[in-house]
Amino acid sequence: MTDVEVPVLIVGGGGAGLTASMLLAKLGVETLLVSALPTTPILPKAHVLNQRAMEVLDDVGVAE
Repeated sequence: MTDVEVPVLIVGGGGAGLTASMLLAKLGVETLLVSALPTTPILPKAHVLNQRAMEVLDDVGVAE
């Protein structure tokens, strides 16, 4: 295992962690996202997204 230094460590690959990672990347901030799960889930976790959430996802280009 090697040491990695990044300005931001994001723990958890759920909706909040992935969104934070995308928004910070858009701002040019290097991040490292770690998750206990080896892959993303096959089925979606978010059943309802409100209008503001969709605006944020649209800002990073993943709303579609």
